[in-house]
Amino acid sequence: MKKVFLIIGFVVFLVVLFTSILNAFVKTDSSKEQIPNLVLTEITDQERLNRFYENVSVKISTIQPVKSVIESFDVNENGMIALLHPSYLGVRYIRIISSDGTFQKAFTYKNNTSVAVRWVGDDLQIFNVRGGHAFTIDMDANILGVYDIKEDEGWNAYLHDVLKTDEKKIGDTTYSVRKDHGKISSFAQNSSKLVVTTDADEKVIYDVSVKGYANAVFGIGFFVLFFVLAIVVAIIIFRKYSKY
Repeated sequence: MKKVFLIIGFVVFLVVLFTSILNAFVKTDSSKEQIPNLVLTEITDQERLNRFYENVSVKISTIQPVKSVIESFDVNENGMIALLHPSYLGVRYIRIISSDGTFQKAFTYKNNTSVAVRWVGDDLQIFNVRGGHAFTIDMDANILGVYDIKEDEGWNAYLHDVLKTDEKKIGDTTYSVRKDHGKISSFAQNSSKLVVTTDADEKVIYDVSVKGYANAVFGIGFFVLFFVLAIVVAIIIFRKYSKY
């Protein structure tokens, strides 16, 4: 009887593990009719602000960064697009392009945790998700304000349904990021294409499909390795307790 329970437990463990890993690579549907509530409170305490300025560094890049996959993005009313790229050696690039894909400028931001961006008019707001704060910069990289994020259900919904969504609509124009790697797309954590769609046309204005494909292959490798290790550990545990 004990062996039966061990086998059932082992199967349940594998199912839960498989589902959890798969959900980590697949984004949920972010289309919502109502925008979730986001509450930001400006930080005015000078001591906290001083600590923030000592630890946060955002600069204008002197060179155009190498193209990379898209972690998140946003579009303002003037059609300017901010592309947030994944961290590399602790540094992130935020690329600014026009609606036809022309490079405008880029910022560097030293942060290797979860980050998101949005436009506030012609200024850019950067969210440090794990740090629980946000700050706004102008196009000269001057910090205009620092804010605490009210971390509640509204913030969680705003993060996933607005900041991390794959689609933004400005007027009659839709901007969407895509993976487009066939059956392995679900294993790519980040998008590799930015597509602009109007009633008359659909145009790819940013494309790093080769890097996106490599990202998906890496995701598959990580998934397989983790799954195999989990099975090995589960078998060791099963054999150990099945002796009793």
